[in-house]
Amino acid sequence: MKKKIEIALLTALLTFLPFLVRLKVLPTKPGTLMYLTHPLGEAIGDMFHYEKSRVLIVLGLSMLFVLILKRNLKKTHYYVGLIIYGLGVVLSTFFSPFLPIALSGGGNRYEGVFVLLSYIAVSIFVINFVREKKDVKYFIYILLMGSFFVSLAGITEFMGMSIYKIPFLAKIAIPQEGLLDKVAYPEGYINMAQVIKFSPKFHNVKASLGNSNYSGSYGVMICMFVFPLILKSKDKFTRYIFMFFYAANLALLLAGRSRAGIYATIASFIVFIVLCRKEIWKRKMFLLEIPLITFAVFLALNLLSSGAVGDNIENIEVNKKVNLREVKSIGNTLEVSSYDKKLVLKSGKEELSFYRENGTLIPSNIEKNMISLEDPEFQKYSFENKENGILELQYDGIEFPLVIQNQKFKTIGWSRKPEEIVSPERIENWDRYQRKATSRVYIWSRSLPLLKKSGFLGFGPDTYPIIFPQNDYFGKILSYGNPYMFVSKPHNLYLQIGINTGWISLFGFLLLVICYCLDSLRIYFNSSYEDIYEVVGLGCSLAVIGYLMAGMFNDSAVSVAPTFWAILGLGISMNIKIRKGII
Repeated sequence: MKKKIEIALLTALLTFLPFLVRLKVLPTKPGTLMYLTHPLGEAIGDMFHYEKSRVLIVLGLSMLFVLILKRNLKKTHYYVGLIIYGLGVVLSTFFSPFLPIALSGGGNRYEGVFVLLSYIAVSIFVINFVREKKDVKYFIYILLMGSFFVSLAGITEFMGMSIYKIPFLAKIAIPQEGLLDKVAYPEGYINMAQVIKFSPKFHNVKASLGNSNYSGSYGVMICMFVFPLILKSKDKFTRYIFMFFYAANLALLLAGRSRAGIYATIASFIVFIVLCRKEIWKRKMFLLEIPLITFAVFLALNLLSSGAVGDNIENIEVNKKVNLREVKSIGNTLEVSSYDKKLVLKSGKEELSFYRENGTLIPSNIEKNMISLEDPEFQKYSFENKENGILELQYDGIEFPLVIQNQKFKTIGWSRKPEEIVSPERIENWDRYQRKATSRVYIWSRSLPLLKKSGFLGFGPDTYPIIFPQNDYFGKILSYGNPYMFVSKPHNLYLQIGINTGWISLFGFLLLVICYCLDSLRIYFNSSYEDIYEVVGLGCSLAVIGYLMAGMFNDSAVSVAPTFWAILGLGISMNIKIRKGII
């Protein structure tokens, strides 16, 4: 009976939870902390994370209860990293200046303290779930069944025939008519409601995970998990089944067009080849089968999308630079800096004048509403007088609104009212490259100084959107072309942990995963892979490595992280058994 309960909990975690999509309308009244985490209106609609987070908390508590009843837990040093991470999370929450957000999580993420602790419960539960070989097989069946539903959601979405258009699934996803009229979504955001209603084809699919980047993180885990299973399958039918799951999840990864997921898969596959070099040499057909499947899936998706998938992989922003650097408002002057010169604006009582950095006056010309500079070195600069007293700085396609109040330069902020021009602390050497990696360099350059400030306890779970300098309007113009782009996440798993829950939790997490990865490399480098524990253990190691590599560009989310923590738990369990010689 106990084992059936454990299997049911695992099935809910790995099959039901990732596939769950349900619209939840939540109030975000201006002035509240929740509004600061998602300032897009008085109500927001979440379809991917809120309900998942609440179900996960219930599952985490249930797993904890099972562990308490179990009593005879496996003894392992891996608990040290888990305990340190959990302690850091709890202390960060207790001392957080944003306690309500730390407890419940922020808008459209909901990774509060109870969700983070549930991750730990999941990992410990799975470590102790496996007692014999049939338990490993249960885990494989459940994980792959869940991945089938997620990849099906992604592939049908990519084709413009979302599975959530099926009436009973659509009813679950959008439980009441009229809910969509009450919510706000970011500009340009293709939400699942639109997918259900209009089924646009060939955009970056979110499947049931909420973001195309998460499709990449999920896809790399499952693809890497099944590689050893394909290699060591003892009969053709079983090998073909595992190949099917590889193809389905590769399609999810490519349809999401997450470069982080694609590059993490390639890097992890190289690790796989190194660890399994002897076995691959014995089964040379593997080196033919996997590339053929990969090419077939890529070719099919690329043809269906008229080349969109291939274009995304080829279009790598290796050296995308920005020439403007910053603006600073000092007294009645505004300094506009590029990398080779500085333009200084001075506001008088009745006129605006322009100067070089050395104080030389730059002649200007006014024609209708446009101000141009009569200096060859500053010809790219122009200024347009617009409605409501706005003076728009224009430079090589960049447009930045300025307002002069009491001879002081300001800009237009979130409230569409004049605000101070700020220049937040950042890594200035990265300024020229802040559009690189789809503007992640911009986010990282502002986030690393926050990591320094976060200290041992951080600011609290899910508080990153509050801490990030959202009023860095000029920086956002340079990076996104939109001063009101809302930055909700750091696009880096390690920055996310360090800033939100502090150095203690980051140390605990790194201790856990580094010890696990090093232990795995030692075990599997010369393994014969003749036993299921070794084969599945290798799959877990590759999945974890792939997720951690993708984590350099992606962050944790409740739609994907439970699967990672479960696979990590299984991998730890496999390593324990192999170390003890129980094979």
